[in-house]
Amino acid sequence: MKEADVLLSLSGHYHRGAEDTRDGNTTFVNAPGLCEAPFPFMVVRINEGQIQSQRHELGMPTLAPQKKAEQSHALDRKGETLSGK
Repeated sequence: MKEADVLLSLSGHYHRGAEDTRDGNTTFVNAPGLCEAPFPFMVVRINEGQIQSQRHELGMPTLAPQKKAEQSHALDRKGETLSGK
């Protein structure tokens, strides 16, 4: 790759991904597998010969615990509670 002056080598399928590495002028980016939660993907930018990669995730945010529902009552058409009938 040095002889060909390769700037960037992109690869994937290694499910955890790997840190970017450099060998001479070549940057190696190994993207994680998109098929497993939290569904990570990479954005790679090339600007004036500089390589910048960022990892993002499509996973859903964790929801806050919900309050326990209060007891409900069924009412008839007159608005009277049905639970005692």
